[in-house]
Amino acid sequence: MSTPATASVIVHGHFYQPPRENPWTDEVERQPSAAPAHDWNERITAECYCPNGWARRLDREGRIVSLINNYAGMSFDIGPTLFRWLDRKAPGTVRRIVEGDRDSVVRRGGHGNALAHPYVHAILPLAHSTDRVTLITWGIAEFKARFGRAPEGMWLPETGVDLSTLMLLHEYGIRYAVLAPWQATRVRPLEGERWRELGSNWIDPSHPYRCRLPHKGAIDLFFYDAGLSRAIAFEDLLQEPGRLAGRLTEVARNSPSRLHILCTDGESYGHHTRFGERAMAVVVAQATTSKEFSLTNFGAYLAHTPPTHEVVIREGSAWSCAHGLGRWKEDCGCSTGGQPGWRQRWRAPFREAIDGLRGDLHRLFAEQADRFFIDVWAARNDYITILLDRSDASIGAFFGTHARRPLSQQERATALQLLEMQRHALLMQSSDGWFFSDISDIEAAQNLKHAARALDLASAFRTAHIEARFLARLQAARSNVPAERDGRRIWESRVRPTRVDLTRPAAIYAIRSLAAHLPAPYRIYTFDLHRLVLERLPSINGMAVAGGVAVSSSLTLERKEFGFVLKWSDADGIDGYLFPWRGPDDLYRWQEICAGQTDGGSLSSDTQATPITLQALSSDECQEILMTLYREWEALRKRYDELAAHSRGLLRAFFDAGLAPPQALRAPAEFTLTRNLEEALQQWLSDGGAGLFRSLLLLADDARRLNLPQQQGVQDLLSRTFTIRLDRLRTHPDPDSLREVQEVLDLTDRLGYTIDQPESVVLMHELLIHDVAPLVERVVRTESTEECDLVSAILRLCDRFGLSTEGFRQRLHPIEERLAADPGLWP
Repeated sequence: MSTPATASVIVHGHFYQPPRENPWTDEVERQPSAAPAHDWNERITAECYCPNGWARRLDREGRIVSLINNYAGMSFDIGPTLFRWLDRKAPGTVRRIVEGDRDSVVRRGGHGNALAHPYVHAILPLAHSTDRVTLITWGIAEFKARFGRAPEGMWLPETGVDLSTLMLLHEYGIRYAVLAPWQATRVRPLEGERWRELGSNWIDPSHPYRCRLPHKGAIDLFFYDAGLSRAIAFEDLLQEPGRLAGRLTEVARNSPSRLHILCTDGESYGHHTRFGERAMAVVVAQATTSKEFSLTNFGAYLAHTPPTHEVVIREGSAWSCAHGLGRWKEDCGCSTGGQPGWRQRWRAPFREAIDGLRGDLHRLFAEQADRFFIDVWAARNDYITILLDRSDASIGAFFGTHARRPLSQQERATALQLLEMQRHALLMQSSDGWFFSDISDIEAAQNLKHAARALDLASAFRTAHIEARFLARLQAARSNVPAERDGRRIWESRVRPTRVDLTRPAAIYAIRSLAAHLPAPYRIYTFDLHRLVLERLPSINGMAVAGGVAVSSSLTLERKEFGFVLKWSDADGIDGYLFPWRGPDDLYRWQEICAGQTDGGSLSSDTQATPITLQALSSDECQEILMTLYREWEALRKRYDELAAHSRGLLRAFFDAGLAPPQALRAPAEFTLTRNLEEALQQWLSDGGAGLFRSLLLLADDARRLNLPQQQGVQDLLSRTFTIRLDRLRTHPDPDSLREVQEVLDLTDRLGYTIDQPESVVLMHELLIHDVAPLVERVVRTESTEECDLVSAILRLCDRFGLSTEGFRQRLHPIEERLAADPGLWP
């Protein structure tokens, strides 16, 4: 807690990414603009979310003194759409985030750093009242599931606020929110009568305020320091590690005993400013010893400094629009990106289209779901329990609470379809769709994809008129890009083609079955697949299969059965069809038709048959499938092995002469060498024999001589081997374990790869802090020559990873001198 002479500082990071998943597959597809990363979530995680969990604090030589968990020092919120992705793709980062909050609860009197966030980043004052309730209750439930505690505060998307929203926050147990300083209109002391009008002035952000609500109760509000917050971006306070801490020290000296709040997008710390997390790490570390300022969070500050003044908010305002909420409903002049002369007249019809569709889907839900649920809106609010846990037990408990009567499996599937329709009806309201310069931007297209998914889920209830009405409204949203024309054109060209039904996973299953024996059950995206029958067919110069598969959605329980006949020929590629499953006998009929053995039968003209083509798949799916077929192409492997063996002498002659061999000569050697290297690494990973290590070194020499391009598969195997062997060293700190780790590093160097990845640095830091430190103390106590040599070797290993080992070396130095002076220990 702050002393009277110490300023209190709250640094808040709003961490958020819009939903990027394909709404039908629930997977983020490749985004070329994020290269070399697969997508923007992956890229920003590597640049920001992960580094903030292990932020490097450096000494003057640039060596790592410590790894700081910034989430334990700063206040933060994480949008649920981002948290959901992190949970699946970066669980280690999620654990670090939760650890940071848990640590802050302990250190700050039971008040955690994390704030809740509505489930979707929608502008709450523009949302329907029932949607606001759902977004808030889902956000609270998601927070409780992540952090294991109830939230005290909630971050409002874009700090969009009105009294109705604050009343709902209060109703659901939220104690405080955070706003921009221009979102207040007047203030007065709690016991005073006369209001002070702020006019165009900003509110004093140095203390919290109480906002009395119309009917009963109140909610506390904080207002951030806009000047200090903007300096993070516009005065480059994150460019150098100590600059932000220096500014905070200066501000604290000039204004002691005051509260200073900085609020920015969390992505400032590492994504917008490279290595910006290191500046925050210095603040976190310095705050523990600083006499000028201490870090705190909103809940902890309120606990010892409650509001003394009352405030009236500016209704319908936000932190990122100078025109109230115009940025999300009209051509107000606020935008990001675009070209000179562009206008945002598209926003109003886009808002009208989305709001109109929301209303239509509300009415459909209320009418259809009433057949299944006691209270349709209570059921929707509680659907979050299934979103967080899709186990049979969770689904059973949900229907046990909300169903009017025992429901059949088909009725449950229909009910879940309606609820999932409503989830996408909420996601289509994400604020990002209106934030930027044009309706053709990917954020607006993402909103439209969620609208399309909602309409797909509604289609069982004869809703063609709803889609027609929506598209008519969408047509009025004119793009600034002539080729994009309007919202309806974007729908037809960029949204409709992304739609996926149960035939997609069935087709993927059929193609994968060509090259591999798939386990049962099998999972593709959110679909569960169960093999009904599978038969491998004779094929000349290729592969062929016929079979049946049952596909069900884990989201809606929708289920269909398909038969398939598929062949891959070396000359023509993939050719095959899906068709309704009617049993094994019918499958044989389809096989005969496919083989041309039945007169009058043609797959291509049969309306029940759906062609299986790679063109119908996403680029990620195509790459994965084609690479699988490529690896299993035995004829190609044999041919390349033979060519590589026959050309070895000629290839070596080129290298010995210092000449670059032709690509036709290199290709077989590259193919064979890469495969041999991966297979040898796999074997070494399992048994680690000395003979294998020597073979790998020879392969590495060949790879360097050939200038073999680096392969992600090899990098992954090296990293896995390093992690396993480092764990062994931590468990058994002895020369043999150390040698095994050093072998991985030697091989990595020989291949020209690197193991100095962030994850490896974290592992080495844990080794240094948790394992080496007690070893050093034991050496000091016992003066063991063997252990002293071991520790010295491990410290050299830590040096390689940029870790500061000076303190440990100073501790060992007197022991090393005494051991060196003992003639009995000389060789």
